[in-house]
Amino acid sequence: MDKQLRVTSRFPNLAGIYSERGTSEGRPAYARQGGDTAAMWIVFSARFGTGPRWYFAKSPPQGNSSFNSFCCSDGDAISPEEAEWPAADIESVRDASVPVANSTDGDVNMDVPALVGLKRCGACRDLADLCASLQCSACGPPAAMCASSGLALLKGRATTAILKQLAVGLANGEMASVQTLEQVFERHQSDDMGPVIILHPPSSVLVGDKTVTLNCEAVCLSGSALRYQWYKDGMPLRRAERPRYMLCGAGQLDEGMYECEVSAGSGSARSHSCEVKLSADVTAERARSELPLQRAAEAQARGDLAAAAAFFAEAASVAKTEGARADALSRRAGLLVQLGHWIDAFRDASDAVKLSPGLAATHAARGRAAAELGHLAEAVSSWETAEFLGGVPEAAHQAEACRQRLHQFFIEQQEKRRGAGGSSASFAGKPGDGDDPEASWRRDGWNGRYSGEGSGGFFGSSGNRNSDSGAGSKHNRRSFRPQLTPELQRNLGILGITIDSSEPLPSADVVRAAYRRRALQAHPDKPGGSKVAFQELQNAYEAVLSASAA
Repeated sequence: MDKQLRVTSRFPNLAGIYSERGTSEGRPAYARQGGDTAAMWIVFSARFGTGPRWYFAKSPPQGNSSFNSFCCSDGDAISPEEAEWPAADIESVRDASVPVANSTDGDVNMDVPALVGLKRCGACRDLADLCASLQCSACGPPAAMCASSGLALLKGRATTAILKQLAVGLANGEMASVQTLEQVFERHQSDDMGPVIILHPPSSVLVGDKTVTLNCEAVCLSGSALRYQWYKDGMPLRRAERPRYMLCGAGQLDEGMYECEVSAGSGSARSHSCEVKLSADVTAERARSELPLQRAAEAQARGDLAAAAAFFAEAASVAKTEGARADALSRRAGLLVQLGHWIDAFRDASDAVKLSPGLAATHAARGRAAAELGHLAEAVSSWETAEFLGGVPEAAHQAEACRQRLHQFFIEQQEKRRGAGGSSASFAGKPGDGDDPEASWRRDGWNGRYSGEGSGGFFGSSGNRNSDSGAGSKHNRRSFRPQLTPELQRNLGILGITIDSSEPLPSADVVRAAYRRRALQAHPDKPGGSKVAFQELQNAYEAVLSASAA
């Protein structure tokens, strides 16, 4: 008899029994049963998307034509039931010959749509939102009573993604999920109201050029505030006090055993250990650039920072990956900051964050150089990004200091205009106005301040202003309004801000809040994010911030 798979999903067009029918690229293909249901297949393909994966599609791929699918697995696997599927789409894929946990009336072949149609109590319906085959502690089998009760206790306390992951694990009988949920229930029954870790970091992680995030999530049934602290090889990490810890462009010093301690009230709990290792590709690449890096380290040890910077430049030139080049440029930028070579430091740091936007220390170096060069909007943007990424203790203080300098700069320019009779004509940015920094900014825009394309112009690239009377207070009032050019409108749109020509620009606080919201979405490590989007967002923020800060 051909193999059959049982798919559990909240989408009726995906759920059901699938039977083996033919092959796709050398692996079995499965078609959903039922003559009155729309065609649906589970097929394997390595020719589409980002690599070998299993797909839910209306038909197997044909030749070199396009291939449309509903969803796909997270990477390759020997079979669909061993693949990792997105929890939002597929709750479970398992061998249909294995009885379904918590099935009713002993009917092991009941389809998910039929199971959902049974009359259930309110608690069961609540759990069905997470996994269609689950039942509450009162209706389900006694063996699952504690775990089901633990899952019900987590609703409203844990994120939806974690709830669904635990629910699917409970439905499939995964011991890790069952034990976690039973621990939650036992903690609720006892007097111990300390934290319970419901999401542990993986046991091991291979890191390379891309940013890797270690996650740990916990709940405290007593409602006490949770405090997180990450450790590496038993030592606490600085500025690592969040549920997630990011490793950006990891190197040999980042290898080791990581774990997270969660505290609440007088209790605490430690996560499972996670071993972080460099991937083989990164190890080989770093070996090729080892010599200039070793020479740079030796030069630093003897205090020859200029020579060390030159060796880092050599390492960047021979680097074969963006991550290795970004690492070398970042370290060179840090040395150039120490040497006071602000222009070169700004250039190298800008190139590094374009290659790897998640390098907090590089954003800090760029911010320091920009502040010394008088590029205050870029300095604010870089320091705020470093604060957002974490790991730079002085980032918040430096960002606020640069914001104050930028605000003071525009106050001084307003005073100059008022002293000249309220007319902006004398500050029109004509060639030769080198003693007026605002005129220079309006004339030159951002030329040369950020390597590469996509830089926005100061005040929407034209920088013309219409002055009006009255002194403005910080972030809220302004005595003039910059011209709303198409370039400035485009930058506002990137930040998600919409205004018309009759409205003043939003305050710096509003622009900053919009940037932080979009940064969470555009970061390369977020779904849908990319380096290009993150860079474009930062350029837009720097341009709009200058205009709105006035």
